[in-house]
Amino acid sequence: MPKCLKSLVIEDKALFQKLDVIVVNDGSRDHTSNIAHGFEAEYPDVFRVIDKPNGNYGSCINVALPLATGRFVKVLDADDFFDELGFARFVEKLEDYDADLVITDYDMVDADSNVLQHYAYDFPQDLPFQLERFGECENYISMPAFTYRTDMIRSIGYTQMEGISYSDTEWILLPLAGVRQISYCSETVYRALRGRAGQTMETARIVKNFWMRAELALDMLQQFEQLRSVAEKAGIDYLLSRLDLVVSGVYRVGVFGYNGISVDFDMQKFDATLKETYPGFYARADSAIYSKRIPYHFIRGWRRKSILQPLHIAICKAYSWLVS
Repeated sequence: MPKCLKSLVIEDKALFQKLDVIVVNDGSRDHTSNIAHGFEAEYPDVFRVIDKPNGNYGSCINVALPLATGRFVKVLDADDFFDELGFARFVEKLEDYDADLVITDYDMVDADSNVLQHYAYDFPQDLPFQLERFGECENYISMPAFTYRTDMIRSIGYTQMEGISYSDTEWILLPLAGVRQISYCSETVYRALRGRAGQTMETARIVKNFWMRAELALDMLQQFEQLRSVAEKAGIDYLLSRLDLVVSGVYRVGVFGYNGISVDFDMQKFDATLKETYPGFYARADSAIYSKRIPYHFIRGWRRKSILQPLHIAICKAYSWLVS
């Protein structure tokens, strides 16, 4: 936590005063609140602290977003931190942007801050573009790369699912309904930690909490239906394609397991709920394939209880093990 908050303190005083940092203490029982209030006391014009009961990731977004005064809003997880020089340059450059979304580069790092992987994108530098180009990007664009224009995300009435983990998936998809213009800044701003014990992306946690991913998928479909009216065609097309992947991802893990470990989850109930509530997504899921190398319609085979399904599942599991 201290490393996270310290990375927000820009040496240039004038630039630092442009920040509005809202620290949400999500019911932590350690020293998180004391640390956060220490920064608030030292930098009262920049840092604000909200102490609240635990409600998980989405509840932090929901309580902070209405209070944000900055022109742009970016999320920083307590496990992670900003590259101090890259962040300072980015804040300075933001004054020249008028986009609804700004994409930046980021690093995946280990506990010693060694860079494990650098993520950069093939977008035009500092030139605005639309969602059609965004959808052509081969690399998956995840939460550390996103900075939204605050009034845009508020204008669409965005809220995030509370009480579960993994809801950052909503943050990087659903607000795109209101995005008309995107800019790319090649500064490396975010440094995301990989490998800390107890992180939600550990295999054991993913298997145990798989029900959260299924509930999240259904919530995203519900919100998408509500946001259709504010999205342009490009936004609808992009969101449909990504949400289809979210849905098929639930079936993929529910049928094949995760990293060779089966999950304890009622896929029949999920399938029935999807069919009844979101028939369009249910129908499209039938065409989902396992991978480009294994173009097996695994959801269709599972639904129809194909006699070859056990063989197909064994092949897909073997392939997953080989490439993992």
